[in-house]
Amino acid sequence: MPTRAQTLHRIEGCMQAAKLMILFIVFAVAGAAFAAQAGLIVSPDLKQKAAEAIRQEAQLAAVTKPRSVAVLHFQNLSGRPDLDPLQKGLAVMLISDLAKIDVVTVIERAELQALVEELGFGQSGLVDAASAPRIGRLLQAEHLISGALTGGPADRFSISADVLAVGTGKSTGRAQAGGSLEQMVEVEKRLLEQLIHALQLNPTPRQRIALNQPLSRHPQALMDFFKAIDAGDRGDFDRAQQLYASALQRDPGFPMAEKALAELGTLESGKVSASSVGLPENASRDDPKRIQQRRRLLRAMRHTTSFTTRLTPATPIARIPVPSGEVASPEPTPPEEPTTPGEPTTPGEPTTPGEPASPGEPNSPGETTSPGEPASRAN
Repeated sequence: MPTRAQTLHRIEGCMQAAKLMILFIVFAVAGAAFAAQAGLIVSPDLKQKAAEAIRQEAQLAAVTKPRSVAVLHFQNLSGRPDLDPLQKGLAVMLISDLAKIDVVTVIERAELQALVEELGFGQSGLVDAASAPRIGRLLQAEHLISGALTGGPADRFSISADVLAVGTGKSTGRAQAGGSLEQMVEVEKRLLEQLIHALQLNPTPRQRIALNQPLSRHPQALMDFFKAIDAGDRGDFDRAQQLYASALQRDPGFPMAEKALAELGTLESGKVSASSVGLPENASRDDPKRIQQRRRLLRAMRHTTSFTTRLTPATPIARIPVPSGEVASPEPTPPEEPTTPGEPTTPGEPTTPGEPASPGEPNSPGETTSPGEPASRAN
């Protein structure tokens, strides 16, 4: 018969296993949510994938992803430059919303952008009507949504969109909506409802609630976000960072702008980011100028977003074996974690509250860690 200590040990083991399972589920759901909205920045991997798709065009044309849809950028036929950001912006809003319906597979915007650039359509990502079916086949999409913007009096505009069946090349439905730039969220939602009907989708009540949630309710934050996407497509990553940061300052509750900054951060470690900050193509990640560039961005964003990907307890838990028959004394509060060896703060300078050092990076001269914030542990 197991002793009380053995029983307690087994119970503790089961609880730990349950906690791990819950964490696994949470991270899996979070990863799926991120994947549904990710893909704003064209990465080298996506460019390589697009080139490979073109080389295998004949084989890809014979395969279609069931219940899949791609959204092309909208043509601005209004003659008004102030509507240009909506060309990619409307596509992003529709992609984000359609991805909330789990029975449909939505092609990422960056995947589409990489493909049209590889085909020679340029960084605008605009595709003519004659080429649209080919784009759909290369993306292995079952349906393709394309459309155009037209102007109106004052700041009003109209959108028209077609749903194309890629296999037959025929339109299976149309949608139209209009309003002012201040009403762009409501205009997109009206257009979305018609497209859902044309695609013969039937969202659940819970999905309906999610579909009513906008990317942002702040029109200018949305416009900054749309301009940032275009700047990223043109390779102007400094400008893209500024515009994403501006969108977050206008609307701190703008998760997709934060995720776009994270995507830029991923590219920052490669060749693209080196050129984008004016460094040589072979510049090291530990280059002092590059470290300063990252820290300037972190300081600008410290009140609006978080860049951490680590979940660490504020107070580490120490488990000390207690000999049989003795009563364990209360565990003392552990001291503040020391900085990782090789990452000392600058001697003789006081720490500056509110300016944390970049995780996992050595401090540059003159920059210190915040009081009470431990440095990242080395793996």
